Amino acid sequence: MIIVELLDHPQHVQAVIGHMRATWPKVEVEVEGDLAAAEVRLCGARERNVLPVALLALSEGRLAGFISLIHLEVPTTPGHSHWIDALFVVPEHRGAGLGSQLIQAGLRKAVSLGLDSLCAYTDRIGLYRRNGFKPLAPAGGATTIVMQKYL
Repeated sequence: MIIVELLDHPQHVQAVIGHMRATWPKVEVEVEGDLAAAEVRLCGARERNVLPVALLALSEGRLAGFISLIHLEVPTTPGHSHWIDALFVVPEHRGAGLGSQLIQAGLRKAVSLGLDSLCAYTDRIGLYRRNGFKPLAPAGGATTIVMQKYL
């Protein structure tokens, strides 16, 4: 298993978008069906060392999972503008720690970009806790919360 930037492997853009659309159908990952717009969401202006950035886990050249990092101002969380936009592991690769590997790769990338923290809106609270994230506010029984890790 290797973790690489999507920027260096654009042939996987369609697979990433397909998984995003299937997993989060209410989230708009394409603009009016435009694949190029979806690629911008994942790779930005195709520049290195700026957000957004997507990292892929590849197993024998095939997509096993991905994580994407974005800059986004969210009115409900002022002052928290760097986010994990998506974390996905292909079903046949689940349960082997790949989600944590992708989070750790995303954290290393965030540090290399000079970010001071990352947030995630997630229902995978245990996974993010194991990787050092803490709730921004008490969960209060909520199943999906905002979590943050200072870098």
